[in-house]
Amino acid sequence: MHTYPLQAHGRTQLATNFYLDEWNCKDGTTVPEQYFWNTFAIATELQELRNHLNAKYSVMLGRAVTTTINSGYRSTSYNKSVGGVRERRSFTGRLKRIGSRHLYGQAADISVDGLDTSVVYLEVKALQATGHLKHIGGIGVYDTFIHLDARTVPAFWDERTR
Repeated sequence: MHTYPLQAHGRTQLATNFYLDEWNCKDGTTVPEQYFWNTFAIATELQELRNHLNAKYSVMLGRAVTTTINSGYRSTSYNKSVGGVRERRSFTGRLKRIGSRHLYGQAADISVDGLDTSVVYLEVKALQATGHLKHIGGIGVYDTFIHLDARTVPAFWDERTR
């Protein structure tokens, strides 16, 4: 039994199949140290999802299930450039720490090779119904990926066009 995080092959391993560098921003910014544990928590949940999908679908697919992190942590400038949700001011004018969970290392946009996003969504909901994936509160379904994030108030959105 491993206790994570580990250093493996010069990379920080967050879970069996996930490494910290997979969450780095596409603009080259690494996950800031203060958000490491947020990313660790999401990676742990994604590992549980991957294990479940692998157990259920690997025989049908004829191979192990591959989960790819398309977007993890995002810098403010990168998040803005891709049209991500921005921080908003409350009615009192104070900056609220809400907006894209990617800004805090609390989100991942994933794709699962061989499985439609609607299937992945249903499997996430099934796991949640049985007491798993307790930290996943936000679920967004898109044509080619699914967004999962940590939040206390559940949220769902469907942005599929097909």
